[in-house]
Amino acid sequence: MNLKFVGGSLQPGDFIAIAYSNHFMLGWFVGYGRGTVQYNYISTPANTYDDYLKYKQDASKFSSYYAKRFADGFTRKSMWKAYVNAPHGNRIIKLENPEYILDQETLEIYKRSREALIEAKIIK
Repeated sequence: MNLKFVGGSLQPGDFIAIAYSNHFMLGWFVGYGRGTVQYNYISTPANTYDDYLKYKQDASKFSSYYAKRFADGFTRKSMWKAYVNAPHGNRIIKLENPEYILDQETLEIYKRSREALIEAKIIK
């Protein structure tokens, strides 16, 4: 799939906005699927990393689902993905400087998730 998006071509770890009917979602570009664009919601990396740290402290408190999820540590595969099934070029926007457009609460989530992605070596 080779779509042209507002803001340029996408690389894994790029921060994006996805337009839905009357709102938009913020997230992290993961890759392309079979006719889809895959992404993590803005908070998914931070939340998954928090789960991973809790799991590492005492794995016995968690179900086998967590053991399978974090078998290789905190990786891209341990995070839940969302999909855009109709990825038109004007439906996804690459956000180069989200610090300038996000409100304070969303910016904190963005920063926590960005740190988690850096920890997982998904972005630099």
